[in-house]
Amino acid sequence: MAELIINRTELLNIKNRLDLAKVGHKLLEDKRKKLSNKLMELLEKNQDFREEMLKKYKESVEKMKTLRVFEYDRYIKSSAYAIKNKPSLKISIENIMGVFIPEIKEDNNIKKETTERGIGIAGTDGILTETATCYEELVESIINVAAIETTILRLLDEIERTKRREKALEDKIIPDLKKDIAFIKFRLEEQDRESIFIRKLVKKKKIAGKS
Repeated sequence: MAELIINRTELLNIKNRLDLAKVGHKLLEDKRKKLSNKLMELLEKNQDFREEMLKKYKESVEKMKTLRVFEYDRYIKSSAYAIKNKPSLKISIENIMGVFIPEIKEDNNIKKETTERGIGIAGTDGILTETATCYEELVESIINVAAIETTILRLLDEIERTKRREKALEDKIIPDLKKDIAFIKFRLEEQDRESIFIRKLVKKKKIAGKS
């Protein structure tokens, strides 16, 4: 720790630093609370998304079981390859209270029209269409969960980082600045008392020298 400079200018500097530290602490506290509220909102939303994803997964598995009763795997795979426009994702950056979150979205429609799949609608192709639709909805649901859980993880990291900075100000920086201010005030008061004592002593000597 650097040795303190004992003068009124340094006292004023440390008081200014203390004021800034208090403002910073309040800002961090507000940020942490807002991020925590956002996190709770997303956690609740994510629970609904996950339930929907699990529901779509079970439906898709059942649809696939039914389809495989009527069709060979080779036909199912060739039908999948017949899709004209392959699904893709687009990732952008969203700013949530200073936290940069990768936002995952569909770059083109995952759910396809029957004509986009390259298959017919007669016979077992109807079952194939239902199965494909179900899996497309599952993929959309997975994307929703991936997007929101990515955001949740980033928010958790930022909340922890904010808490550490807030705690450092609260437990270390602000108390240390207050101690420094108290110490400098004490030393300045000592210096003032010494100065007054010396002036009185000099005055006494001057009076004694005149008599």
